Amino acid sequence: MKKFFFSVVALVGLFLTSCGNDPAQEVAPATKEGKEISLQASMADFTRATDTAFEQGDQIGLFIFNPEAYLSNVAYTFGANGFAAASKQVWYEDETLESQVVAYYPYSATVGTFTVAAAQTSHAAYTASDLMVASTTATPTENAITLPFQHMLSKVNLTVVNETDDAVASVCFANVAGQVAYEVKNAAETLKASGSMTIEAGLLEDGTYTLIMAPQTVAPKMVITTESGQQYNFKVENAVEFKAGTVSTASVKIEKPEEPLPPTPPTPDPIEVVIDWTIADWAEGEELNFVQSEEEIVVPENKIYLQPNANWMVDGARFAAYFWFEAGDAWVSMTASATAGIYECEVPAGAAGMLFCRMNPGTTENTWDNKWNQTADLTVPTDDKVLYVVPDDVWDNSDNTNWKTL
Repeated sequence: MKKFFFSVVALVGLFLTSCGNDPAQEVAPATKEGKEISLQASMADFTRATDTAFEQGDQIGLFIFNPEAYLSNVAYTFGANGFAAASKQVWYEDETLESQVVAYYPYSATVGTFTVAAAQTSHAAYTASDLMVASTTATPTENAITLPFQHMLSKVNLTVVNETDDAVASVCFANVAGQVAYEVKNAAETLKASGSMTIEAGLLEDGTYTLIMAPQTVAPKMVITTESGQQYNFKVENAVEFKAGTVSTASVKIEKPEEPLPPTPPTPDPIEVVIDWTIADWAEGEELNFVQSEEEIVVPENKIYLQPNANWMVDGARFAAYFWFEAGDAWVSMTASATAGIYECEVPAGAAGMLFCRMNPGTTENTWDNKWNQTADLTVPTDDKVLYVVPDDVWDNSDNTNWKTL
């Protein structure tokens, strides 16, 4: 059984659209002896107090607008004495000029889109998926600016009551959006979800499962897989609104059948499913019923990885993989892996060939018109060499010799 090897603490995150090219206003900075920009964080309750603290080493990015960018994406690291930048950051000279102060977590050198982790089964992957943003106004001051962080995505807590002898191995939400984009100066009003992915929930110490996904209205599909490989598929008949900053809860009961289930049957015996679902901040909450679904929900298991070179990383590029089959083709967006500088995606079943593409970050749709650069045609790996490394100083047409072991 997979477990979260941590107490859930410091779950903060957020995301901003690209601001690296914002022109700076003609505002005279203070001298090096001027008032230092100092920060402290506050966080709204997210129903679990352990979701409202930063951990040592966490990094946020800071922007100051008045109205153009005075500071743009400066990294602040949380330590024993609070937040600090690598070098002293000072206010401008005009102490009457009010600015908008915006911060986000987790810090990234490029901003523009944010995608949750597909497998939120580790502390790092889960906390890096909890998108948060803070916005306030301030004039130059020696006091710390309080940043009121808010959760921007939607959280789901799942309770699985398993009365069978076959332990639960994984709990997933299938076909839900996990990517968002928004503008930095008014993040909450411009937040937009996109994409479709399968998200595996993490197991907490109290025995419940948890995951974070984009705010959306959807009829979620739940896939529970046991250690023997038995898969149970469930769905909600009517769409549910998953609101930003709220926690949805569901309880699933798998009753022990009268006759033992075979180890790997093609279709599980009928199982009674009881769901009690409420949404935080709704007056009475909604009670919904999951029903057993005969529809097959495919949870891909094969992944490939991409390590772009310095050329491919410039201008905030995003990345995608293009696959072709005997009967057609498919685009798949790549998301940041738990390892810095490496991106990943799932390989569709039956793919005959593929290539990697560097995509325009100003778009979310994968098309050839939105492609900037690409590799040559590649063979989908069948061994342990699943990491493709784009060679240094190469822009296009790198070949099959660049597959490496992850």
